[in-house]
Amino acid sequence: MPASAKPPALDPARLSPRVGSSYPAPFDRPCRQREKRVLGDPLGLTQFGVNLTALAPGPGRRSAIGTGTRTSSFSSSKARSP
Repeated sequence: MPASAKPPALDPARLSPRVGSSYPAPFDRPCRQREKRVLGDPLGLTQFGVNLTALAPGPGRRSAIGTGTRTSSFSSSKARSP
Protein backbone atom coordinates (compact mmCIF):
# COMPACT_ATOMS: atom_id res chain seq x y z
CA MET A 1 0.00 0.00 0.00
CA PRO A 2 1.44 3.41 -0.92
CA ALA A 3 2.35 5.68 2.01
CA SER A 4 -0.39 8.15 1.00
CA ALA A 5 -3.15 5.48 1.03
CA LYS A 6 -5.22 5.02 4.15
CA PRO A 7 -6.09 1.54 5.36
CA PRO A 8 -9.78 0.61 5.08
CA ALA A 9 -12.05 1.45 8.01
CA LEU A 10 -12.86 -2.24 8.35
CA ASP A 11 -11.10 -5.30 6.96
CA PRO A 12 -13.84 -7.91 6.36
CA ALA A 13 -11.26 -10.71 6.52
CA ARG A 14 -10.76 -9.92 10.22
CA LEU A 15 -14.43 -10.59 11.03
CA SER A 16 -15.51 -14.10 11.97
CA PRO A 17 -17.91 -15.54 9.40
CA ARG A 18 -21.17 -17.26 10.23
CA VAL A 19 -21.17 -20.48 8.24
CA GLY A 20 -24.36 -22.19 7.14
CA SER A 21 -27.96 -21.09 6.95
CA SER A 22 -31.05 -20.79 9.09
CA TYR A 23 -33.13 -22.48 6.38
CA PRO A 24 -34.69 -25.79 7.47
CA ALA A 25 -33.53 -29.04 5.84
CA PRO A 26 -33.58 -29.87 2.96
CA PHE A 27 -33.74 -26.22 1.80
CA ASP A 28 -30.45 -25.40 3.52
CA ARG A 29 -28.44 -27.69 1.23
CA PRO A 30 -27.24 -24.97 -1.21
CA CYS A 31 -26.27 -22.73 1.72
CA ARG A 32 -24.47 -25.11 4.06
CA GLN A 33 -21.07 -23.70 3.05
CA ARG A 34 -22.25 -20.09 2.87
CA GLU A 35 -20.05 -17.61 4.75
CA LYS A 36 -21.68 -14.41 5.96
CA ARG A 37 -19.82 -11.51 7.55
CA VAL A 38 -21.88 -8.75 9.16
CA LEU A 39 -20.23 -5.43 8.26
CA GLY A 40 -22.80 -2.90 9.49
CA ASP A 41 -22.65 -3.67 13.21
CA PRO A 42 -18.90 -3.03 13.70
CA LEU A 43 -19.24 0.22 11.76
CA GLY A 44 -22.13 1.42 13.92
CA LEU A 45 -24.84 1.33 11.25
CA THR A 46 -28.28 1.28 12.85
CA GLN A 47 -30.72 2.13 10.04
CA PHE A 48 -29.77 -0.72 7.66
CA GLY A 49 -27.57 -3.79 7.55
CA VAL A 50 -24.60 -4.54 5.36
CA ASN A 51 -23.46 -8.13 4.90
CA LEU A 52 -20.71 -9.73 2.85
CA THR A 53 -21.82 -13.22 1.82
CA ALA A 54 -19.73 -15.80 -0.04
CA LEU A 55 -21.48 -18.76 -1.65
CA ALA A 56 -19.69 -21.94 -2.64
CA PRO A 57 -19.51 -22.45 -6.41
CA GLY A 58 -21.81 -24.95 -8.04
CA PRO A 59 -25.44 -25.61 -8.86
CA GLY A 60 -28.11 -24.20 -6.60
CA ARG A 61 -26.42 -20.88 -5.89
CA ARG A 62 -29.27 -18.84 -7.36
CA SER A 63 -31.77 -20.52 -5.06
CA ALA A 64 -29.70 -19.35 -2.09
CA ILE A 65 -30.58 -15.73 -2.81
CA GLY A 66 -33.96 -15.04 -1.24
CA THR A 67 -36.30 -12.11 -1.46
CA GLY A 68 -37.72 -10.28 1.51
CA THR A 69 -41.33 -9.28 1.82
CA ARG A 70 -41.03 -6.94 4.81
CA THR A 71 -37.71 -5.25 4.11
CA SER A 72 -35.95 -3.60 1.21
CA SER A 73 -32.83 -5.28 -0.08
CA PHE A 74 -30.11 -4.78 -2.62
CA SER A 75 -28.03 -7.64 -3.92
CA SER A 76 -24.92 -7.53 -6.03
CA SER A 77 -23.20 -10.69 -7.26
CA LYS A 78 -19.60 -10.95 -8.30
CA ALA A 79 -17.71 -14.06 -9.32
CA ARG A 80 -14.19 -14.42 -8.00
CA SER A 81 -11.38 -16.90 -8.16
CA PRO A 82 -10.27 -18.58 -4.92
